[in-house]
Amino acid sequence: MSDAGHGDLFTWPNLVVMPSHIYSMLFNEWANIENSEFNQELITEFASREVALAIADRDCRDVVNYDFEQHALELIRQQELIDRIGDELEAWASFEEARRARRG
Repeated sequence: MSDAGHGDLFTWPNLVVMPSHIYSMLFNEWANIENSEFNQELITEFASREVALAIADRDCRDVVNYDFEQHALELIRQQELIDRIGDELEAWASFEEARRARRG
């Protein structure tokens, strides 16, 4: 995204920028614009930056295969959780099945 002109996102205080942080930054900036006196120039400038940032984000995600990698990491985290608490989950499932069977 730096290559697309958004290097300011990767400087202090934004050293670790996640998509949710970018969304929050844009949301807060828009809230400030919305709460100030109407200024079409500010709105147009914001909208242009927002669109450019969204396109840069999508392009960056495509280049680094972000969605696939994120999904793979999520599956690893889920499996680690199952490995760690699988016995408890099995016990809970057995308890719940027995409880439902008793209810008829």
